Amino acid sequence: MRTRALAILVALIPVAAPASAPAQAPGIAQTQGILTIFGGTGVGTGTVTVVDSSLTGTLAVSFHGDPAAGCAARDVCGYSGTILWRPQSQSGELTIFSARRGGSEQVGLSLSGSDSLLPTVSSVVSRARAGAASASCADTNAPDVGGFLPAGGGRVTVRALTSASAVLTTRCAGPLDADVAASLPSVSLPARALARGHRRIDLGGTRSFAAGGFAGTLSSTLALHLGGTTSLSPRRTPPRGRTVAVRVVSAPLRVTGATGMLGSTFAGAGEPDACAPLDSCGLRGALTVRPRPVQADGELMAVGPGRRPLRDFLKALGLGRRGRVRGIQAFGEITWQHGGTLATEVAQAGVCRDFEALGAGGLALDLPGRGVHLLAPDAALHLRCPGPIPAFGSGFLASGALPPDGLARGRFTLGLGGNHAPREDDGYSLSFGGRVALRIQRGRIHQQILREPAGSVSAASLGPQLG
Repeated sequence: MRTRALAILVALIPVAAPASAPAQAPGIAQTQGILTIFGGTGVGTGTVTVVDSSLTGTLAVSFHGDPAAGCAARDVCGYSGTILWRPQSQSGELTIFSARRGGSEQVGLSLSGSDSLLPTVSSVVSRARAGAASASCADTNAPDVGGFLPAGGGRVTVRALTSASAVLTTRCAGPLDADVAASLPSVSLPARALARGHRRIDLGGTRSFAAGGFAGTLSSTLALHLGGTTSLSPRRTPPRGRTVAVRVVSAPLRVTGATGMLGSTFAGAGEPDACAPLDSCGLRGALTVRPRPVQADGELMAVGPGRRPLRDFLKALGLGRRGRVRGIQAFGEITWQHGGTLATEVAQAGVCRDFEALGAGGLALDLPGRGVHLLAPDAALHLRCPGPIPAFGSGFLASGALPPDGLARGRFTLGLGGNHAPREDDGYSLSFGGRVALRIQRGRIHQQILREPAGSVSAASLGPQLG
C-alpha cells in the first residue's frame, strides 16, 4: 500500500513536522497547501528531498451552462460566471519521498505552505431562468488543496489543479477542478529534475474546456518556482556507537465491505442580509455521502522499548487484556484511494442534481482507546450546484467505537455515526445525520526488534525508558 510505505519511510527519518500541523495517525494524508503528487519512479531509493517552493500568478475560469456539455441533466444551463484564484505568492516546501517497494520505486511529492498564506478563490456567478428574476452569487474561499498527478517512467506531470483537488470550490454554482484540470497547461519533467530544484516551471496559457455541464475559457499566469534543496536519507549502514532496542509489533487491517450513508440537509439563512449575497434565500437542499471503500488496507502498529514484553504491545493494540500500555506508542489506520459516491440535490426555481465518485478516504483509530473516526476528505464536499461547504471542525465525517475485543477476534463490524451538531455556514444553516457500517478484517500479528542510535529522533520520542 503506497501510503503505508511512505509513512514508514518518514518515520525512520528525522523530519520535524510543522508546529501547526494537526495530530494524525501515520499514513493518513491531510495536505494543506497547493499541490500533491504521488506515483511513478525516478528519485533514488530511500530518499526524502525537500525543495523550497512558491506558486505565483493567477488562474481565471470563465464559464456558462452548455447543452453540449450536459447542463440540462444537472439543471445548470442558466448559470454563468467567473472564478479567480490568486495563490498570493504562496511559499512552502516541495517534499519528494522515494521508497523501493516490490522491486519498483514509489515517489510522492507534496507542496504546502503556512495556513496564513493559503490561496484565495473568489467567484461571481449569475443565475437566469425563464419566468424568474435573475440573481447573482458572490463568494470567496480559502481552500485546503490536495490531489494526485500522473507519474511514471521517471517523469512527473505538473499541473496547477488535479481531478482530486478543490481549489475552485465556492458556495456558488460552477465547474469542479476535475472539469478543467485536464485542459490546463501542464509540464512533464523528470522526477530527478524536480529534486534538484532551482528552476521555474511555467504553467501559464489560455485553454478552452467543456465538461460537467459547463463550457468556458481558462486563463493562467501561474508559475511554480523551485529553490534550494535539502536531501534526507535513511541510514544504509548499521548504526555506530551506543544503540537501543526498539520493538515494533504490527498487524494488517482491511475493510471488506460497507453499508449505510451520511448526510447533510441545508437551507438558505433566514436573514436577507445573510442569504442575498450568496443567492441562497429560499434555497433548500441535501448532500449524501455513501462511503464504499475499494482496496482499503491499513495497519495496527505499536512501538516501544525492546525489553518490554509482547503482552504490553498487544494490550496497547487492543489485541490482549494483560499488560501495561504506558510508554508504548500505538497507531491504527486504514486508507483507500477511491470508493463510494457523493450526491447533492438543490431546489431553487428548479432542481439541480449532481453526482460524483468519492475519492480518497481513511479511518483513524484512537489507540490504546477504542475510538474510531472516518476522516473527512481533503477535497470539499461540494459539487457543481450552489450550496454550503460543509466543514467538520473535528476533521471527521463520522465517529464510533471499536466493539469490545473486536480487534482480538479478527473480524468485526464497525458502526460510525455522523451526528454532528447543527451549524451555520455563510448564508446557510446545516444539520447532519446518518450512519455507516464497515466490515473490518485483521491479519496475522508480526513483530521485529530494531537497533536505533541512542540519540536518534525515533529513540528520543520513546523517552528515557529506552536503554
